[in-house]
Amino acid sequence: MIPTINKILYATDLSANSAYAFRYAVSSAEHHDAEIVILHVIEELRGTAKSLVDTYLDEEQRKKLFEEKLAYAKQRITERLRVFCEKELKDRPECIDRVRSIEVVEGY
Repeated sequence: MIPTINKILYATDLSANSAYAFRYAVSSAEHHDAEIVILHVIEELRGTAKSLVDTYLDEEQRKKLFEEKLAYAKQRITERLRVFCEKELKDRPECIDRVRSIEVVEGY
């Protein structure tokens, strides 16, 4: 028996070709009457920038700075993904309801 597909995870790097994968995810969601969860992962800061911050700020200041910057980046990327969805689905506005959530997380 073929399993029922209820949820589709669309992971994106926001590249130019990501629109093709999104259209495929939307088409699959329509076919299976499923919802879509959009995921974008922000890599952790490393290298020279991190070394400079480590040198000039104490741990509490660093933590606060990174939390603020991460929250700002997540908000900007979430908005960019909302605009992306609206643009890609402008001819099919009923499909926008299939996008249940946009998740922006830090990791690898």
